[in-house]
Amino acid sequence: MSDRRFTDEEVQQILAAAAQAEGAERTTSDAESGMTLAELQRVASEAGLSSAAIAKAAAALDHKSVALGDPRILGLRTGVARSVTLSRPLTDVEWRKVVAALRDTFAASGREEQVEGRREWRNGNLRVTLESVGDGAWLEMRTQKESARGLVRGGLVIVGVSAIVEVVLAVTGANAGGMAGVLTTTLAGAGMAAFGALQLPTWLSARRRQFAAIAEYVQQIANSDHP
Repeated sequence: MSDRRFTDEEVQQILAAAAQAEGAERTTSDAESGMTLAELQRVASEAGLSSAAIAKAAAALDHKSVALGDPRILGLRTGVARSVTLSRPLTDVEWRKVVAALRDTFAASGREEQVEGRREWRNGNLRVTLESVGDGAWLEMRTQKESARGLVRGGLVIVGVSAIVEVVLAVTGANAGGMAGVLTTTLAGAGMAAFGALQLPTWLSARRRQFAAIAEYVQQIANSDHP
């Protein structure tokens, strides 16, 4: 039996049957299922892949799985967030180039902060962070339009409070003058919220284009042959 040579079809049948049997016998929990990094590296080494390459890919996968949601208020998008996985960390000179590009793109000097393995450039609500991850790096860009966000939030609060007052006045039988005043306040709150919301589409579109340009520039630097 050990010297027998199996056909391609027989090999497929054997593997399928073995996989089915393995799945039926597995009793470990979902938390224990899958493979550890060490197990992946051991399997990869048998296929001729280096352990370092597997570790780098695993680190990048961890960050890619993080979904960056755009800032919102009651479902209304009020900011932009974007992330980029880089093949390697940036050098000091390369980071200076990125900062120069940020200052030029957003017409702001901003300020820098740096700790071990992490660099950040800030300008108000705009934040760009570069973090080393194993042999790679992770770039994250976030911003939100706080002025529009404040108008929307404040306007909605006014509308909500006015609605409560209107209900109270209706129950207590207030005069028409009082109801008219509350209605005016309600309309003012709605107008404030609408004014804030109308500022967002153009601003969001511009920030998305700027983030895309920065992401492309940083990836070109990271993919260059001479760091």
